[in-house]
Amino acid sequence: MAMPDKPGMREVLVVDDPETMKLLLSGKWNDILELIQSREMSVSDIAKILKINPGSAHYHLKEMEKHGLAAMVREETKGNLVKKYYCATARNIYLDGSRFKVLRPGEADPMEEFYDSLFKLMAPFGYDIPPE
Repeated sequence: MAMPDKPGMREVLVVDDPETMKLLLSGKWNDILELIQSREMSVSDIAKILKINPGSAHYHLKEMEKHGLAAMVREETKGNLVKKYYCATARNIYLDGSRFKVLRPGEADPMEEFYDSLFKLMAPFGYDIPPE
């Protein structure tokens, strides 16, 4: 699906921060990001589609904003109600783990959980990656 041009939306966002990667691999964050990559949406629209509390949707969007994954693009005021609309900051997001440190002998690999989550996310797309 072709994305409409949005002011300030980048073509590519490279994520190399472990905390941001963790957000991207979480189900709710990923669901929200998928919704706002194709069009701008309000907190209430997202909450309704995902069947979550609007407060939770707002919290997730604020966290995504802090990590540079989402941005508020406009506000609508109807009476006393202010409706905020959000959009993804990039059309494509790439994960780059090259900044991670080299492990010392016997040290636990912090990427194990990341890889497990990544493999689970890829399974619905027909990728069956057996554990090592």
